[in-house]
Amino acid sequence: MVGHVSVTDGSDHEAVSLILKLASTRPNIPRRTLFNYKRADFAKLRETLSDIPWDICFLTNSVDDAWVKFKDLLLISADQWVPKLVLKNKKRSTWLAQETIAMIRHKDRAYLKAERTSKQLDWTRFKNLSNTVRDLTRKHHHDHLDTITSNLHTNPKPFWNWIIRIRNGISCIPDLSYQGLSLSKVADKANAFNYYFISVFTKEKMNQLNSLRNITSIEDVKFDEVEVYAALCRINPSKSCGPDNIPGKFLVESALAIHKPLTKIFNKNRRTPQRLDQSQCHTNPQKRPKTPAIEL
Repeated sequence: MVGHVSVTDGSDHEAVSLILKLASTRPNIPRRTLFNYKRADFAKLRETLSDIPWDICFLTNSVDDAWVKFKDLLLISADQWVPKLVLKNKKRSTWLAQETIAMIRHKDRAYLKAERTSKQLDWTRFKNLSNTVRDLTRKHHHDHLDTITSNLHTNPKPFWNWIIRIRNGISCIPDLSYQGLSLSKVADKANAFNYYFISVFTKEKMNQLNSLRNITSIEDVKFDEVEVYAALCRINPSKSCGPDNIPGKFLVESALAIHKPLTKIFNKNRRTPQRLDQSQCHTNPQKRPKTPAIEL
């Protein structure tokens, strides 16, 4: 792995030179699996969900058990009538043209030949191809940016996808300095903001508060099936799913078949002191590079 180690003498500091042989490999990125809505049969999905005896979700008094069973039945039914699509990993930029890709391969072959022969003519040919590839990639990149910015008002999605890619790895909240401590964890930052807002919040006197009479208590509130159905129909199916991993497309398309068990779960959660367990909602936090700290 390490070879040709030598010590160069000639000054008051000795330099050690060596050749380190490393194999550069591309990181293995797992493929993404998505639902293919274009080939889905939502009529069959609604029919399947309508035939499910939803009472099996409420055999126990636990709200968490009812929600988990409901979610499992919904996703199992969706797997039957909504096929999945495996996305291929993109190993190159989408804005690269085929002529540029062919030129890049031509340049790589020229580099291998120049390294093998060590002739000046081959190295000159490789440098010329490298300059051509650089000019082509810059041109196509500029054309791509001009296209997405010119269509910003009619099709803003490519523009914001580009913004997300260039901002990937940038932390929204940098490290905080609170009471002499440097906070880098998300939970510590949230607690620091909480303590800070509490410390500066105006404290009201209890005798100056408005009367709390004639205020409807939470026990008097009840979810209605019509309201739950209307709320499901108002979901934007183009948005990404939440921590429950249920796509909004499923909720909208199957609203007529699932609004009754959902209403029962909501009312059961309201009557039960136990609330939905947040551990059922899984998130995938990603580590981000550190940025300069700010002080509260």
